[in-house]
Amino acid sequence: MPSNSWRAMVTRAMYLRLFGHFIPVPLTMLMGKGYAEEIAVDDERFDMIVNITHPWWGKIYEYKGRFKIVEQAEN
Repeated sequence: MPSNSWRAMVTRAMYLRLFGHFIPVPLTMLMGKGYAEEIAVDDERFDMIVNITHPWWGKIYEYKGRFKIVEQAEN
């Protein structure tokens, strides 16, 4: 797989069982909406930004930084 390809996992809802009925609960209401981005700086370093924002409480988690690849695993 090329190193510049995108991968995504999308899950839209969890379900709450109430009196024998399944009620969909959007994941954004439980844990917020996540965002992640990786940006190549050069062949050995990349910048990464990750955050989770809840619709009621705003940004509840964030980290960002510059990372260096010290060893690349062989496939």
